[in-house]
Amino acid sequence: MVSKKNKTEELIVNPLYDILKKEYGFKNVFFLICSVISMGLLKTLFKINECGEKIFYSFFTLSFFVFLISIYPFIKKSIKDINLIVWPLFHEIIFKIINVVCFSLVLIGMFRFFNWLYSCIDPVETLKSLK
Repeated sequence: MVSKKNKTEELIVNPLYDILKKEYGFKNVFFLICSVISMGLLKTLFKINECGEKIFYSFFTLSFFVFLISIYPFIKKSIKDINLIVWPLFHEIIFKIINVVCFSLVLIGMFRFFNWLYSCIDPVETLKSLK
Protein backbone atom coordinates (compact mmCIF):
# COMPACT_ATOMS: atom_id res chain seq x y z
CA MET A 1 0.00 0.00 0.00
CA VAL A 2 2.81 2.39 0.88
CA SER A 3 4.70 1.56 -2.29
CA LYS A 4 1.69 2.56 -4.41
CA LYS A 5 1.58 6.01 -2.79
CA ASN A 6 5.30 6.48 -3.33
CA LYS A 7 4.98 5.57 -7.00
CA THR A 8 2.16 8.06 -7.53
CA GLU A 9 4.14 10.76 -5.72
CA GLU A 10 7.14 9.98 -7.93
CA LEU A 11 4.95 10.30 -11.02
CA ILE A 12 3.76 13.71 -9.84
CA VAL A 13 7.22 15.01 -8.91
CA ASN A 14 9.17 13.59 -11.86
CA PRO A 15 7.64 15.66 -14.72
CA LEU A 16 8.71 18.95 -13.15
CA TYR A 17 12.09 17.49 -12.31
CA ASP A 18 12.50 16.20 -15.87
CA ILE A 19 11.55 19.55 -17.42
CA LEU A 20 14.03 21.42 -15.22
CA LYS A 21 16.73 18.86 -15.90
CA LYS A 22 16.32 18.50 -19.67
CA GLU A 23 15.17 21.88 -20.93
CA TYR A 24 16.61 24.42 -18.54
CA GLY A 25 19.25 22.74 -16.45
CA PHE A 26 19.74 23.08 -12.73
CA LYS A 27 22.77 25.30 -13.09
CA ASN A 28 20.76 27.88 -15.05
CA VAL A 29 18.02 27.91 -12.42
CA PHE A 30 20.63 28.07 -9.65
CA PHE A 31 22.51 30.94 -11.32
CA LEU A 32 19.25 32.76 -11.98
CA ILE A 33 18.19 32.58 -8.34
CA CYS A 34 21.66 33.46 -7.04
CA SER A 35 22.02 36.43 -9.39
CA VAL A 36 18.63 37.88 -8.43
CA ILE A 37 19.41 37.46 -4.73
CA SER A 38 22.89 38.96 -5.08
CA MET A 39 21.59 41.96 -7.06
CA GLY A 40 18.99 42.60 -4.36
CA LEU A 41 21.49 42.22 -1.54
CA LEU A 42 24.05 44.43 -3.25
CA LYS A 43 21.49 47.17 -3.79
CA THR A 44 20.39 46.96 -0.16
CA LEU A 45 23.97 46.97 1.13
CA PHE A 46 24.80 49.94 -1.10
CA LYS A 47 21.94 51.92 0.45
CA ILE A 48 23.16 51.06 3.95
CA ASN A 49 26.86 51.65 3.39
CA GLU A 50 27.69 54.09 0.61
CA CYS A 51 31.44 53.54 0.58
CA GLY A 52 32.94 51.46 -2.20
CA GLU A 53 30.81 52.67 -5.08
CA LYS A 54 33.08 51.14 -7.73
CA ILE A 55 33.04 47.75 -6.02
CA PHE A 56 29.26 47.87 -5.82
CA TYR A 57 28.87 48.66 -9.51
CA SER A 58 31.37 45.99 -10.54
CA PHE A 59 29.66 43.26 -8.48
CA PHE A 60 26.23 44.44 -9.57
CA THR A 61 27.31 44.35 -13.23
CA LEU A 62 28.74 40.86 -12.75
CA SER A 63 25.50 39.67 -11.15
CA PHE A 64 23.49 41.26 -13.95
CA PHE A 65 25.53 39.48 -16.64
CA VAL A 66 25.15 36.17 -14.80
CA PHE A 67 21.41 36.89 -14.73
CA LEU A 68 21.35 37.53 -18.49
CA ILE A 69 23.34 34.37 -19.23
CA SER A 70 21.15 32.22 -16.99
CA ILE A 71 17.89 33.60 -18.39
CA TYR A 72 18.89 32.98 -22.02
CA PRO A 73 17.50 29.38 -22.21
CA PHE A 74 14.15 30.55 -20.84
CA ILE A 75 13.92 33.41 -23.34
CA LYS A 76 15.05 31.20 -26.22
CA LYS A 77 12.28 28.68 -25.57
CA SER A 78 9.69 31.44 -25.13
CA ILE A 79 10.59 33.08 -28.43
CA LYS A 80 10.22 29.74 -30.22
CA ASP A 81 6.76 29.34 -28.66
CA ILE A 82 5.75 32.91 -29.56
CA ASN A 83 6.60 32.26 -33.20
CA LEU A 84 4.06 29.41 -33.22
CA ILE A 85 1.18 31.70 -32.20
CA VAL A 86 -1.32 32.61 -34.88
CA TRP A 87 -2.11 36.26 -34.24
CA PRO A 88 -5.53 37.75 -35.04
CA LEU A 89 -5.99 40.26 -37.80
CA PHE A 90 -5.16 43.92 -37.14
CA HIS A 91 -8.77 45.11 -37.25
CA GLU A 92 -9.75 42.42 -34.74
CA ILE A 93 -7.06 43.64 -32.35
CA ILE A 94 -8.25 47.24 -32.73
CA PHE A 95 -11.87 46.15 -32.16
CA LYS A 96 -10.89 44.31 -28.95
CA ILE A 97 -8.93 47.36 -27.73
CA ILE A 98 -11.96 49.58 -28.36
CA ASN A 99 -14.15 47.08 -26.46
CA VAL A 100 -11.81 47.16 -23.46
CA VAL A 101 -11.64 50.97 -23.46
CA CYS A 102 -15.44 51.26 -23.68
CA PHE A 103 -15.92 48.73 -20.89
CA SER A 104 -13.42 50.61 -18.72
CA LEU A 105 -15.20 53.92 -19.35
CA VAL A 106 -18.59 52.40 -18.48
CA LEU A 107 -17.16 50.87 -15.31
CA ILE A 108 -15.57 54.18 -14.28
CA GLY A 109 -18.87 55.94 -14.99
CA MET A 110 -20.74 53.45 -12.82
CA PHE A 111 -18.29 53.96 -9.96
CA ARG A 112 -18.65 57.73 -10.19
CA PHE A 113 -22.45 57.48 -10.38
CA PHE A 114 -22.68 55.25 -7.32
CA ASN A 115 -20.22 57.49 -5.48
CA TRP A 116 -22.42 60.51 -6.27
CA LEU A 117 -25.56 58.57 -5.32
CA TYR A 118 -24.03 57.50 -2.02
CA SER A 119 -22.88 61.04 -1.25
CA CYS A 120 -26.47 62.26 -1.82
CA ILE A 121 -27.98 59.76 0.61
CA ASP A 122 -25.08 59.43 3.04
CA PRO A 123 -26.64 58.73 6.48
CA VAL A 124 -23.80 60.37 8.39
CA GLU A 125 -24.09 63.62 6.45
CA THR A 126 -27.88 63.53 6.79
CA LEU A 127 -27.62 63.23 10.58
CA LYS A 128 -25.11 66.09 10.73
CA SER A 129 -27.40 68.34 8.70
CA LEU A 130 -30.40 67.56 10.95
CA LYS A 131 -28.57 68.67 14.12
